[in-house]
Amino acid sequence: MNTLELFTHLRSVGVTLSLEGERLRYSAATGALTPELRQELAARKDELIAFLRMAQSATSVTGQRVQPVARDRELPLSFAQQRLLFLQQLEPESVAYNVPVALHLKGRLNLQALEQAIREIVRRHEPLRTTFKPTEHGAVQVISQQTDFRFSIADLRDVDEKEATMRRLMRAETGRVFDLMAGPMLRAQLLQLAEQEQVILLTMHHIAVDGWSIGLLVREVAALYEAFVTGRPSPLPELTLQYADYAAWQLDWLKGDVLEKQLAYWRQQLGGAPPMLDLPTDKARTSAPGAEGREHLFDLPVELLETLKELSRHEGATLFMTLLAAFQVLLHKYAGQEEIVVGTPIAGRNLPEVESLVGFFVNTLALRTDLSGDPAFSQLLQRVRETSLQAYAHQDVPFEMLVEELQPDRSLGRAPIFQVLFALQNAPRGLLQLPGLQISIMETEDASTKFELSLDLSESANGLQCRLRYNVDLFEAETVGRMARHFRRLLESAVAAPEQRISALEILVPEERDQLLRRWNDTRRGYPLDKCIHQLIEAQVGRTPGAIAAVFEDEELTYAEVNERANRLAWKLIERGIGRGSCVPVLLERSMALAVAWLGVMKTGAAFVPLDTTWPLQRLQQVLDDLGSRTALVNRLTPQRADELGCDFIAVEDCERSGRATNPEIEMSAEEPLYVMYTSGSTGKPKGVVVPHRGITNRFLWMNDFFGREAARAVLQTTRQVYDSAVWQLFWPMLSGGRTVIPSPEMELTAEYLAGLIEKRGVTLTDFVPSVFNVIVPQLVENGSLKERLQTLRSVIVGGEEITAATAYHFMQHFPGVQVVNLYGPTEASIGCIAYELTGDEATSTRHKIPIGRPIANARILILDDSRKLVPVGVKGELYLSGACLGLGYYNDEEKTRAAFVPNPYPEIGWSTLYQTGDVARYLPDGNIEFWGRRDHQVKIRGFRI
Repeated sequence: MNTLELFTHLRSVGVTLSLEGERLRYSAATGALTPELRQELAARKDELIAFLRMAQSATSVTGQRVQPVARDRELPLSFAQQRLLFLQQLEPESVAYNVPVALHLKGRLNLQALEQAIREIVRRHEPLRTTFKPTEHGAVQVISQQTDFRFSIADLRDVDEKEATMRRLMRAETGRVFDLMAGPMLRAQLLQLAEQEQVILLTMHHIAVDGWSIGLLVREVAALYEAFVTGRPSPLPELTLQYADYAAWQLDWLKGDVLEKQLAYWRQQLGGAPPMLDLPTDKARTSAPGAEGREHLFDLPVELLETLKELSRHEGATLFMTLLAAFQVLLHKYAGQEEIVVGTPIAGRNLPEVESLVGFFVNTLALRTDLSGDPAFSQLLQRVRETSLQAYAHQDVPFEMLVEELQPDRSLGRAPIFQVLFALQNAPRGLLQLPGLQISIMETEDASTKFELSLDLSESANGLQCRLRYNVDLFEAETVGRMARHFRRLLESAVAAPEQRISALEILVPEERDQLLRRWNDTRRGYPLDKCIHQLIEAQVGRTPGAIAAVFEDEELTYAEVNERANRLAWKLIERGIGRGSCVPVLLERSMALAVAWLGVMKTGAAFVPLDTTWPLQRLQQVLDDLGSRTALVNRLTPQRADELGCDFIAVEDCERSGRATNPEIEMSAEEPLYVMYTSGSTGKPKGVVVPHRGITNRFLWMNDFFGREAARAVLQTTRQVYDSAVWQLFWPMLSGGRTVIPSPEMELTAEYLAGLIEKRGVTLTDFVPSVFNVIVPQLVENGSLKERLQTLRSVIVGGEEITAATAYHFMQHFPGVQVVNLYGPTEASIGCIAYELTGDEATSTRHKIPIGRPIANARILILDDSRKLVPVGVKGELYLSGACLGLGYYNDEEKTRAAFVPNPYPEIGWSTLYQTGDVARYLPDGNIEFWGRRDHQVKIRGFRI
C-alpha cells in the first residue's frame, strides 16, 4: 500500500492524520485503530510526516468540495474519460479497456434477488448508464434514466467439457466491443454449471469504472442481495454525489495557479527523461503492434515477503517502494539504461466525498528513477522513496493532461512517457459469505494489454502473488517466465545484502549461470593445436604431392610445386636474416605468388604482413613504420611501389625457381605469430593484430568437421589479400587435398565472371561479405544461364557484416542444395569463431535478424554487462571472446593490447584472457547468438572497419 492509499484507507475506517510541528497526530473513531493499524502507523511514521509536509507545500484540495451540478446542462467529461473516448474512437474495435469481473457462486442462487440487486446498482451509480455524445464543443455525458436489467443465461449443466465451454464463453463475452455512444456500460451473463453452481460474468468499460469501483460494486451487490433475498429494502444510503459532479468539479478546479503549480513539478521531474525504455524483445517491433496480452503468474514466498518488509522498515520506506526499486533495477539490467521511468496506478480518490462513488477516478503516476553511479541498493531505495513521496504530493494532474503538456516523442506503437506499469495491491481478494451462497472472485482471461509489460503484485497469506502481463507481439512466454525468475533472484540478493551496489545484485539462477559458462561453452575438441599451418600443409604434400593445390588464371600448381617454390623463397629469406620474431611485409596482388609468399614466410618462422597495392602511400608508410621493417616481398608488378616506400624489396618470382627446395627445419611453437593483419580500427589509425598459428590451425580443423572435406575440394578466393578471410581461402583446402582457385586481380568479381569460374574450376565453396552477396544473388537467380553454372557449389559463407534474411532466403530458394553459413569473428579471434547454418526458417521468423550462431570448436563466448557480469539470455551485452581462437594482441602497442585483451573473471571457461570486441550481442533461448551492432560508432563497409 503506497502512502496516499494508506491515507485513503485510514480515512475510510475513520482515522484522521494531522501534522503538529514535527509530530504526527491522529484521531480515530471507536474501534477503528486496530493493533495492525497502530503497528503500521508506528513503522511508517517518518514517511507519513514527510508526505504530510510535502502535501502542505503542494496545492491542496482541502476546502474545495465537490458539489452537485444540475442535470439539465451539458455534462462534461473528466480528463480521464476524454482520453479513453479518444482512444476508443481511434481504435473502435479495441477491447483493451474492457473490464471483466467473474464471480463463482456455490449454493442455491436466488436469481430474482440478484437481478434486483444489480438493477439497484445501475440505478445508484450513473456511470453504468452513461453514454457519450459528440457536440461542436466536444463530447458530453448523457445519463439515461433506464435501469432495466436482465441476465443473459447460458445453461451448461448438460454440456460435456464444461470447463472449456465456460472459458470459451467468457473469452467471447470479454472480447465484445463496447459502443460508448449507445451503451450500455455494463453487460452481465450467468453461466449455469450445476444446480447449485454458477458463474456470474460482469463486463464493464473502463470509462465507467476503475479497480476501486470493482471492489465497491462487489460489496454493494453482496449487501443488496442479502437484503432482497430476505425481503428487506436496500440497506445502502442514497448517494448525494455522482461521477458527473466530480468531472465538472475537476474541470473547474484544475486550472490557473492550481494547475500550474502541479505541472511545474512534473515538467522538472520528467524533463529530459528518456522517451522510451529499450527493453530487449523477442520479436521485431512494428509501427503498430497489436494489444493482445498474456499473463505469467508466479508467487514470492512469505519468508521473502517478511524480509522485504523488514528491509523497508529499516530504510524508512514502504514495501511498494522496495519492490519498485528492485523492479527498476531489473529493468536497468535488461535495458542497460540508467534512467528508468515506470508508471504506477493510484486510486485518485483524495477527496473523502468520492470514496463511495463508482467511476473512472484512477490516475497514473510516472516515477522516474536515476540509477547512475552504481549506487548501493539501500541508496537507490532512498532515491525511489523521495521520488515516490514527491509524486504522491503532486498526484492531482491527470496523466492525460500531463502527456498533452509535456508533448513527448509519440509513436503509434509505444505508449508515451512510460511503457511499463507497476502496481502493488495490499488487500487480497477473499470470499464473500451470503445467505446460502459462497462467492469467490475468479481470474478472467483478459486478452489485451495497454503496455509492453506490467507487473501487478498483491499480498496474500502465502506471500506475494505476482502477475506479469506482456504484449505477445513483443515477448515470448519463455522470456517472461525467465524475467519472473530474475525478479525473485534479484529480491533475494537485495535483502541478503542491501549495502551492495546494484551492479553486484545477482539475477541469474545457478542453472542459468551453468548454462552460460559451461554448457554453451562446451566446445572442446582434441585438435593437434601444437602444429603450425605450414607443418600441416607439408604433411598433406607428403600424402598428395601430385594433386593440384592452386589454380590462377591458366596456371596450375601441384602440392609439391607450391611447396618447393615456398621452400626456395624461405631459404632466400633465411639467408637475409629473417626468422622467428621477424615480420615480413608482403605487397602483392591476388596471384599464385601470394600463396607462395605467405607459405614461404611461415616456413622461416616469421610472420607475414599482408599489404594492399591500392592503399595510399601514407597508409603503407604508417604500417611499415609501425613494423620497423624495410624488407618487403613483391612481384614484378609492384617494385615501383616498394621503391616509393624506400623498401628493400624481394621479387617473389625471382626466388621461387632457384635455390634449395627442401623444407626448412625451423623449430617453433604454434603460439608464435603466423601473421600480422592491419585493420583500420575505429580510430582510422592502422593497428596490427597478431594472430598465432594455434588460432588458424583450430579454425582449419573445425572447418574440416563443420563443412566436410568435400567442401574443401575447390575453394574460391573472393576477398582481397588484406582481409583475414583470404588466409583460410588460400590455405584451408591445402590441409585436405583440395585446391584454391585464385581469380585474376584484373577482373571485377561480377556474377557472370564468378559463375564462369565456378563452372570451369568446379568450385565447391565460396565466401562473400553480405554487401557483395546482396548484389550478386539477384543477378544469379534472375539469369538462368548463370544459375546453371553453379552445379558444383556446395557451401557459401557470408560474414564480415550483417546478412539480411531476405537475400539469404532468396538464394536458398533457388539453390536448395547449397549450404549457407553466417560466420562471425574479428581479426583478433583468428578470422571466425562463431557460426550459424541457415535453415530457411529465418525468412518467416518474427525475430529481429539472422543469428551469428554458436562458438566453433575450442572457442569460448561470454556476453557481459558494463561491470563484466554475465547477462541473461535475451539481454544485450558486450561480446567477449576467448579460447584457442584468441589472438596475441596488437603489434608494438601494449596499451591497446591491455585495453582489449583483459583478464577473465570466469575461470570456468578455462582461459585466462578475454578479447573485448566492442560488439553488442545477446543469447537467444536456443543458445544461438544474435549480433546487435557496435558500442562505438564503428561500421563496416565491404568488410573494412570504418
